[in-house]
Amino acid sequence: AYIQNLYYKILLKKNEGTKNSYTVRIYSKIYNSHPIKGQYLLNFKYKTLLSAVAAPYKQEPNTEQIIFFDVEMTAANIEHARSQAFEHVSNIQSYLSVLVDVGFEFVDSEFRTFIFKPYPPEAPSFSTQRFRTGYFDPDLKLVVRDNLNFLSHINDDEDFTNLFQGKVSVSLDDTLTHKNTRFNYTATKKEHLEQSFLNRNLPENIPNPMNFYRETISKDHHLPNLEIKFPREIRAYFTGIHRLSTEKKEAFLSCSRMYNLAIKLHRTEPTACLSYLICAVESLTTPKQGFSAFLNAFAPENYDKKLCDYYYSLRSSHFHAGKFHFRELNPSLLIETDLIFARQHKLFFEFYETMRATIVNWVETYILLKCKDRE
Repeated sequence: AYIQNLYYKILLKKNEGTKNSYTVRIYSKIYNSHPIKGQYLLNFKYKTLLSAVAAPYKQEPNTEQIIFFDVEMTAANIEHARSQAFEHVSNIQSYLSVLVDVGFEFVDSEFRTFIFKPYPPEAPSFSTQRFRTGYFDPDLKLVVRDNLNFLSHINDDEDFTNLFQGKVSVSLDDTLTHKNTRFNYTATKKEHLEQSFLNRNLPENIPNPMNFYRETISKDHHLPNLEIKFPREIRAYFTGIHRLSTEKKEAFLSCSRMYNLAIKLHRTEPTACLSYLICAVESLTTPKQGFSAFLNAFAPENYDKKLCDYYYSLRSSHFHAGKFHFRELNPSLLIETDLIFARQHKLFFEFYETMRATIVNWVETYILLKCKDRE
């Protein structure tokens, strides 16, 4: 990473007089019944516009919602701009996961099996077919399979006829000499893709209706069938992160990444979700403080210390002994008599909200309050 950053600096210095202005669009997704409403302009390292694809409400909480991050920057070339934008958005969406308790992930295409319900409804048969997931952006005319090589403009014909796209690195192993040979080449040039991002400018200000916001950061667990509302403090939140000391900034970025991962695991892996929630909190502790002391300082009043200590031991047994503690591997459909699951479910969300409230209390102390003090 150090050598790569050094290379970027040398490249930028060498091309200092020929830097171009780009606004790169990065495509992410969330799972929620409602899409995010409005657009949010963030000045955090790079000017960044967050917006979502307009979509109707669905009762299904696991509904995929596409999110755009438009990142404005100057760079030596399009590859450099896209690389920097990808890293930037990776951090932004981790911070956002803490802010609204929603998991963000990049669009990543795959072939999946779909159920087709016959039409008209009285037709007797169903069918299954396989199709590629992804997104088509009608604004920029881009086919989005991911944010790296498989992002293609519809007029870049090579991208739809070649097996490989963009700049490719190939490694060849000689089984006789055990030597590895690596070479790089340009499979497709993506000329129209570069033009899509070149010299686009973001607006200076985008107002949203006041009912799109909530007053403060919620310390409750977000249920994925509810609307997502950013707190009014969203800009103060990112300003405060920028003003953190280097040590605390690195700690909070690690915390945010762990938190985002925990939310994504929540859908299918509750033991792993719980474990990464604890890791997220531990990322904020100091070497002399430890998990329990940190909770004493930042957890809500009258939190269940015994429950937190017990779940901390479950985290250790999951990471170090491969144990699963929330019936992932032995579920029961006898819900009328499964009192253990009901009890586990209640305690899981009690612990989840304790971990979330602890992190938000730290955010209010070191990010929001200090930001207000400077103002």
